[in-house]
Amino acid sequence: MRGAARMLEVLATRPAFDDIARELALGTIARLKPKFVVLGRLAPTAQLNVVGSFGLNDVDLASLQTRSVWDGSLMSETVRTGSLKRIVKQSDTSEGTWESGIDEQMFPIVAVPLLLRESKIGALVIGIDESMTAIDFGEELSGVDFALALYLSMNSDSSPVGQEIPATVTRPDHSAVDASEELPTMTDRRREVLRLLSMGMTNGQIARRIGFSESTVRHETIALYRLLGAQNRGEASRIAQMHGLLDD
Repeated sequence: MRGAARMLEVLATRPAFDDIARELALGTIARLKPKFVVLGRLAPTAQLNVVGSFGLNDVDLASLQTRSVWDGSLMSETVRTGSLKRIVKQSDTSEGTWESGIDEQMFPIVAVPLLLRESKIGALVIGIDESMTAIDFGEELSGVDFALALYLSMNSDSSPVGQEIPATVTRPDHSAVDASEELPTMTDRRREVLRLLSMGMTNGQIARRIGFSESTVRHETIALYRLLGAQNRGEASRIAQMHGLLDD
């Protein structure tokens, strides 16, 4: 939960994808001792494009830059199946895949699917320390993966690796948003509003519970819809429950 909250706060500043990969490696998932972090996004052409990375040399990054979703690599299989995949050592790789050509010291490698409303958005690929192989990555990255999927979907027209995000982004419902309008952060107050609306409370009831005006609660609810990519209270509640955002 803390990792998800931190990632939402970082994404609210609308960073470049390389900066997101750096933050993941050095901040949000630093305890996993990552050797590298890669953010891959699925394109309508059935290609997986690396949009952000940290820790890879130029040669390895160039060979990974654009892959087919059918090429048998770890990232491709993760996106295709929508499930977490891992490779413990280089001898476990398939010939011709990206993983078979990189240094053995980069293993083990874990790939986590980035999903949004059951849509396959991309994958997060991490080279981890050997001491971390027993970690439950699904649990460790719960909420973080959702935040990344949402950000990738909202910035589907952004520039390649290392370049800044353009002035206009796209929401999950494909409506345009001006760059001056920042993505809301998941504050403690919004988390409490989210918890209470998930309990079925009206804006008036929530306002009385937390001691703010109904207008303030309405504003916070709208901000939550934007943050979660939801259209209504029920959808916001389901998304929050699905990704553990209501856990204590």
